[in-house]
Amino acid sequence: IGIALAHRTGFTYEELILKRVARPLALHSTRVLPTAEMAARRASPQLDTKTPAPEWNKPWSLGAGSLQSTARDLAAFVSHALGLRRGPLRAAFDAMLTTTRPAPFLEGDQVIGWGIDRSHGDPRIFFGGRAPGFTSAMMFDPVARRGAVVLGNSALMVESLGREILRPGSTQAESASSRVFAPAPALDRLVGRYALTEAHVDAHFTAGEVVEISRNETGIAVSMPRYPTVALKALGD
Repeated sequence: IGIALAHRTGFTYEELILKRVARPLALHSTRVLPTAEMAARRASPQLDTKTPAPEWNKPWSLGAGSLQSTARDLAAFVSHALGLRRGPLRAAFDAMLTTTRPAPFLEGDQVIGWGIDRSHGDPRIFFGGRAPGFTSAMMFDPVARRGAVVLGNSALMVESLGREILRPGSTQAESASSRVFAPAPALDRLVGRYALTEAHVDAHFTAGEVVEISRNETGIAVSMPRYPTVALKALGD
């Protein structure tokens, strides 16, 4: 979509972002190609705590993973989305939330450019980004009028940290191993420890490393080496 918009307007993708979004909102450190000053203070991308990541400069990913920014710029973006700052894009921010489609995998709705999580009380509007060596999470609570931005320079996802900043205590839970859940044969048969029989180059797993599957309230959770536990929810048989 980003590439299509650029072609439609006659600008490059970066020129389009600067002209239509970054400059109107005074986002001074948001662009595709960092300036020399931005590069001097940029974190180094890591696949995990030990492995440097290659730079992500695929031309086909311009609209999905190419933007580089700072917590300060993204906090300003969230402030505009919340209406805490006045700017020329107010109508655009409002329009993004007016077209919704049910999204069970989000436990809420998909809107333009955002997801809405309605699973725990007031809706949480969020978006996350990921490229080799970097992850990001940006979210806000329109009722409490609070927002959170988290940036990480590794492959470890940071959304749970963002949720905890936005709503302290919301991510605390007992470990699955200490709890007993109602029997669900289709899920229970998956629980266990699985040793990889071969290496997975892209994910940087080696043969013999163990993936563990456990039960939780809504389905199963998957724990992989050097990655946080990911909860999966069953959407059907």
